[in-house]
Amino acid sequence: MVLPEHPLPDIRWISGGSCGGKTICSKNISRRLGIKVYHADDNRLTHHEKADVELFPTLSRKIKWPDFFNSEVIEILNFWECLCFERMEMILEDLAEINSTAPVIVEGVYAYPELLKAITPNAPSVFLFAERDFLRSCYYGRESTLWMEAPIATCDDPEKVKLEWMEKWIPIDDDRKKRATSLGFPCLEASSKTDWRVYEAEIERLLMLRPHYTAIV
Repeated sequence: MVLPEHPLPDIRWISGGSCGGKTICSKNISRRLGIKVYHADDNRLTHHEKADVELFPTLSRKIKWPDFFNSEVIEILNFWECLCFERMEMILEDLAEINSTAPVIVEGVYAYPELLKAITPNAPSVFLFAERDFLRSCYYGRESTLWMEAPIATCDDPEKVKLEWMEKWIPIDDDRKKRATSLGFPCLEASSKTDWRVYEAEIERLLMLRPHYTAIV
């Protein structure tokens, strides 16, 4: 991985799995504390478009969606790990361009535990996950999964693919939670009974954030 030449801002990572509340919690905390948040999903298409085929083979790969959705879990996991590795290089480039004296929250699924441990070992981090039934009820229809509608529509049985894909993603999230825990990262789990005020307060505590930062962006 090629790291950016310029120094990174004071990063606070919010990563984890699907439906753990990464996006909404980071937005609420950002508004409440007056600090910037970088949403990794916002630059997904930009990163894909500028990916060099030789330097970023996974990111620039032309995917045949029906075949991809039919892949085994281990194949999807291997692809996803390579994608996260390549995306992280571009994410770090984006972060190096941010000029801020205040902490910057970085949220997204692309921040794998091993990557954070290697790149920013001292950055406060938290991993958010979802209880399984909560994930099943909330997975589709979110802002971060809207892009999937078009690829899934190319499959012979879109509704069946939706259900199967969600079930395949559960062990991938479980694997990431196990690895985050083994590396000492704090993990929180959202469910239908979650008190979101308490949940966000715990995230703020783990990220060592305080109100009224003055950010220079």
